[in-house]
Amino acid sequence: MKLAARIGAALCLLFAAFATPGCAADQARPYRDEAISADVRILPRAPVEGEAFGGLSGIEWDPVGDRLIAVSDRGAVFALPFDIAAPIERVGRLQAPKEIIDAEAIRRAPDGGWLVVFEVGDLLAGYAPGVDSLSGPPKWTRDLAKLGRIPFNGGIESLTPLDGERWLILTETGAGDRRKGWILHGANATAFEYEAPDGFQPTDAATLPNGDVLVLERRFNGIVPPFFSAKLARIDAKSLKGDEAFIQAAERVDLSGWLPSENWEGLAIVRRAGVFDLWFVSDDNFIGIQRSLLARIPVHALFPGMAED
Repeated sequence: MKLAARIGAALCLLFAAFATPGCAADQARPYRDEAISADVRILPRAPVEGEAFGGLSGIEWDPVGDRLIAVSDRGAVFALPFDIAAPIERVGRLQAPKEIIDAEAIRRAPDGGWLVVFEVGDLLAGYAPGVDSLSGPPKWTRDLAKLGRIPFNGGIESLTPLDGERWLILTETGAGDRRKGWILHGANATAFEYEAPDGFQPTDAATLPNGDVLVLERRFNGIVPPFFSAKLARIDAKSLKGDEAFIQAAERVDLSGWLPSENWEGLAIVRRAGVFDLWFVSDDNFIGIQRSLLARIPVHALFPGMAED
């Protein structure tokens, strides 16, 4: 989250604390709100194996362990089970050059390894297969700052594969309604601009089986509730051939009514038992009255007829 917005969020949420008590849950529990359509759970605040829990900014499905792997603003890695009764596990801490720790997105690589984007430092790091490798040094790194001017602490937050060789990355902030993006293909990078209107900022992206890309967009609204708004944009695969200078979403779904108002930053597509689900995670910024939430929405509920076996 952009630094100014983070400070603003802290102040306005502290102002609202008297009316909105924070969650001090010791264990994951369902979110009970009849107006919310998704399966939402509140994640615990307690440290996990001595590691402060919170600040979750990116998630990805680990099909080997059948769980979600989450990375945090402080470089921690956690395993989030699908079973709400199962405990959260500490995987370890990410290693990257120059003590860069602000991980914002994680995705599986075609070889079963992992790719992680670090916002502060503008770094892309590749890790070997196996969740334990995320606690070791990366196999390789790429300096994304060389792609062009990237705003400090408002930089790259989204990473998703377009096919076996190309990857899409998006920045969080930009000029007006435009956000910078690149399509990476080996050592090459093609720049484009992505339209995110009405003050929304891309916070993560994931690719559907048909090649369409979903972009999670979040807006901080200020001191008047709801403090955060979220949308899910769909980019048609035909718009991602690699030579477009400007990319627009084919459609957007307003997630209010689906998800509680929170700082939603992570998105993953999970296929289990032939069913495709979207999983979302919120970043509490380690602010006591924000919450770490984990939510599930079936893909077909938001985009009927898509991603079905």
